[in-house]
Amino acid sequence: MDTKGLLSLSLLLILSLAFELSYATGGGVMNCPKILWRLGSDVVLPLTSERINKSMNKSIHILVTKAESPESSIKKKIVSLDPSEKGSPSYLEDGYQFHLENLSLVILGSKNDSEGWYFMSLEENISVRQFCVQLELYGLHSRN
Repeated sequence: MDTKGLLSLSLLLILSLAFELSYATGGGVMNCPKILWRLGSDVVLPLTSERINKSMNKSIHILVTKAESPESSIKKKIVSLDPSEKGSPSYLEDGYQFHLENLSLVILGSKNDSEGWYFMSLEENISVRQFCVQLELYGLHSRN
């Protein structure tokens, strides 16, 4: 494995642990881990913890949205899919890829407007689980 791949894998493992710790307490307020990434590069956002990945096969619907702040009542739909239907998601916003096998979102060529809070909802029969991650970008370009 090359250095870039090893670095990405290490980052995913660290973020999975952060998710595990932030959701293990079961608090009422979501604690969204922050990812700092270079502007203009592809970004892989792990959207859940490893424990949730293993129970994901019970999910009947997955929805990924993006908001400007965690309190925002308006969110932009990024991905919508039914895991039981093999193939591509029923909705996938341009500039993104979604990997069902590890519940990660790839942002292709991140831009200033890629920054924000990403939320994933897993609908399982009568319950809905929600997870989040905050993306902050750095780079040579000034903010819009």
